[in-house]
Amino acid sequence: MAERSCPPDPLGHPHPFPCSDGHQLAFYEYLPTSIQPQTTHVVFLHGIQSHAGWYTGSCNELAAKGHHILFLNRRGSGKDPVRRGDLPGWRRLVLDVREFLQNQQQKHPGGRWFLGGISWGGKIASAVAARCPDLIEGLILVCPGLVPLVSPPLSKRLAIVLSSLFWPAKQFAIPLADPALFTSHSLWQAYLCKDEDSLRTATARFFVNSVRLDIWFRFSCRGWKVPTLLLLAGNDRIVNNKATRDRIGDLAQGPTRIVEYPNANHTLEFEGPEVPWINDLDQWLLGNRTPEK
Repeated sequence: MAERSCPPDPLGHPHPFPCSDGHQLAFYEYLPTSIQPQTTHVVFLHGIQSHAGWYTGSCNELAAKGHHILFLNRRGSGKDPVRRGDLPGWRRLVLDVREFLQNQQQKHPGGRWFLGGISWGGKIASAVAARCPDLIEGLILVCPGLVPLVSPPLSKRLAIVLSSLFWPAKQFAIPLADPALFTSHSLWQAYLCKDEDSLRTATARFFVNSVRLDIWFRFSCRGWKVPTLLLLAGNDRIVNNKATRDRIGDLAQGPTRIVEYPNANHTLEFEGPEVPWINDLDQWLLGNRTPEK
């Protein structure tokens, strides 16, 4: 049985965040007992299929340890009914996060601000770290989708490219239908099968922009200098761990700590107490461990 309750704790009331282009995002806030000048603030971004509702357990745990946690739902995901599975462009997603960080830092001046990206959200978090380094003091990557193992078959990829030229809003299945890709726990697998807020399809425009972001990382990104914590699952069937280590080695120019949990599956949230990623993250945030590369 997984450590955190299944199904996960219910989401609290969403807070609205209006983006500069008029789209309204939803975010969820987990408050510590009190917010002090030295409080650590962490903004999390979810993966391509997931949403904030998957991660209530870890967010509550981190808040109980004294961290201020903010979980931002990506536009078109979760309970957002507008243009499901779509995005105007990957730079717009980076701008969404930048605007959100600036807004929250005005509301909560001081403290230390970190950005966390889970799975596909690790791509956006990494892009923010590279393009907006003044907004955060550290980057957390949890099984980031920088180098995936899973992709649509060739015929579907060709159809996506063609559709992006003439029907960019056409929907295609996200190739993550098997819940066993995320977790080996049967209860969590059953939850994923029934989760109505999970994103099952995305537009041709979404898939093409994801590839464009990959190309940017490979040829144009100059990396980031903030400290990085990279958490990997040894049994990950979605992310290429070796290639991810190499990619982070190329991009992360500051102190980098890498922790790999040998028997864990892709979604660390669904693992048991034998995978102490929350404690490792807590200690890294507090600066109690010497960063190592």
